[in-house]
Amino acid sequence: LLGRRMKRAAPSDSIHDSQSESQSADSKKIEEILQELEPTQDEKKGLQLHDNLRGALAKVCGEALQESFLSGSYARSTNIRGHSDVDIDLIFDRTHLDLQSADAQVLKSWLLNKVSEALAALKSDSVIDAFDTRTQDRSVGANVRRKGSKLSSQFDFIPLLRHSSGGTGVEVIRGGKFHTFIVTYPKRATDDTKVWCKANPRARKLIRLVKAWNYSKAREIQNDDLQKPFKSFHLERLVLEYVKSL
Repeated sequence: LLGRRMKRAAPSDSIHDSQSESQSADSKKIEEILQELEPTQDEKKGLQLHDNLRGALAKVCGEALQESFLSGSYARSTNIRGHSDVDIDLIFDRTHLDLQSADAQVLKSWLLNKVSEALAALKSDSVIDAFDTRTQDRSVGANVRRKGSKLSSQFDFIPLLRHSSGGTGVEVIRGGKFHTFIVTYPKRATDDTKVWCKANPRARKLIRLVKAWNYSKAREIQNDDLQKPFKSFHLERLVLEYVKSL
């Protein structure tokens, strides 16, 4: 709307120069904010432990673990400083799982033990200093502090079951009060984001700015509680839909 008004007004050279200076100042400020949102080097080093974690889990899970890959904002390079974590998707073959039930709660408890076992092995190898684990709504979480660092990094291990129909579909735990599974395609969202952010570099910048706004609103609304008003994944998808419409 502002752009259409400016065209109708046919601004003079002086007004045009003033607008250009203002836009330049705004662009500089935005770049400064984006720089502040970039994860620190210590954060990045801590999050890079995912290779060690995935290798250790492969050993303790054996043939039951078919595949592991990164998902979430870390995989899409849309994570921001102070709120970085790593989502690790773990695809299991149900025929190799030593479980008495296909209940989601049973699977999470089993995975919690395996994650704790893998982390204990890394600690004995002096890769990490300390860790704690917990079950979450649809995953197992772990706070891990690497050797020589004072910063703990958060990892979410998401158990997935290879869908009986084959292909790329997997079954993920349905959140909330449900202890069942639903079919999903976790790699599609990551691949889609990467493609559009490569085609339009401003997309990733916009995603990070919107996510930072989301966290700032959380502090205002919920007294610094880290629960966000909107889910980061949903915001990313909204931003991408906007970028696609341009």
